[in-house]
Amino acid sequence: DSTLNIITPSVVRETINQPDPTPNIVTSPVVKEVIKQPDSTPNIVTTPVVKEVINHPVPDISVENTNNERNVNKMESSLEIRYADKNDVFLAPGEAFNVMVSTQQDAYVYCYFEDQKGEVTRFFPNRFNSEPYVLHSKPLILPGESQFNLNASEDGVSERLACFSTDQNVINQLPPEIFGTDFEKLPVKSLEEVKALYIKMNTIEVSDYFFDIRVY
Repeated sequence: DSTLNIITPSVVRETINQPDPTPNIVTSPVVKEVIKQPDSTPNIVTTPVVKEVINHPVPDISVENTNNERNVNKMESSLEIRYADKNDVFLAPGEAFNVMVSTQQDAYVYCYFEDQKGEVTRFFPNRFNSEPYVLHSKPLILPGESQFNLNASEDGVSERLACFSTDQNVINQLPPEIFGTDFEKLPVKSLEEVKALYIKMNTIEVSDYFFDIRVY
């Protein structure tokens, strides 16, 4: 299995009714995660990078050095990703980890994961944290206290994640190919294709940072 334990249900732009009391188990390729519900049994979702328990409806989030590299396309502010709780370059197979995403100025941030099969999912913003705005003075920690986990590949295969920062909130403008549902496979072939679709949105300025998740 892959890395990122994340949730795999869909993040859609519509209101979803509360799930039945009896949880349904979803399976997807990347994430393991358990949501602590006080009075209900969690529903488990699995993706190549995320396994997670979902008893949460999907909210409408539309608004109201190693080879890790930074690429700035238009935006003057840069974006950076690094491990939040360790300095090692390599992770143990299946090891859980946090990343810290920081910007040189306040910006809107969107993050994606690419597993060993090349399947891409959007894991931020998500149903647990729908606000993409990140302050320069307060870096974003993922997953942090959110109800999903990020884990290194148990097969010892390197995977990647990438974040994109913009000067305005574009959640309502994102093409369906890169919006989709949080923690679910998107109809793109790589993170480079995601980047190309952001760049194609000529009305925004965007920075990107690609981060390798290496396993020893």
